[in-house]
Amino acid sequence: LYDNGKYNQAAAKYQQSAKSNPELYLWAAKSYTAIKDWEKAISMYESYRDNYSKANKADVNAIINLLKAPEQELFIENLGPNINTDKGEYLARISADGNRLYFNSSDQPTGLGGEDVWYSTKNNNGTWSKPNNMGSVINTETHEGILSLS
Repeated sequence: LYDNGKYNQAAAKYQQSAKSNPELYLWAAKSYTAIKDWEKAISMYESYRDNYSKANKADVNAIINLLKAPEQELFIENLGPNINTDKGEYLARISADGNRLYFNSSDQPTGLGGEDVWYSTKNNNGTWSKPNNMGSVINTETHEGILSLS
């Protein structure tokens, strides 16, 4: 049921069966998470953690903490024609000071090949400069990607 997207039915079945097989609390928790019933998901994760001896308690506690955290709204904004083109731009990361944007793009005419890492600098008026390829120190003729910034 879970694999077929029938999360409501899956949650009820897994929760009912978990009394005899505590590992199924995990699947009940995942099902409740899929339908955004956070309270029941938390309850099922707690039951899984407390009743299934092989449960990784640290991982389960981390998931519970995420579910208890306040929801945050996500705003997606087009950054203008210098950044959002008819090519694929993705995996964007912004510098800590908010003035430089790094992202991946492929099929750019001035790219080195495959997927390259690019950057753009925020102008004084709040728009972004035309992207610059990070060059051969970072990019090659194959695929490079941004994982994170620190």
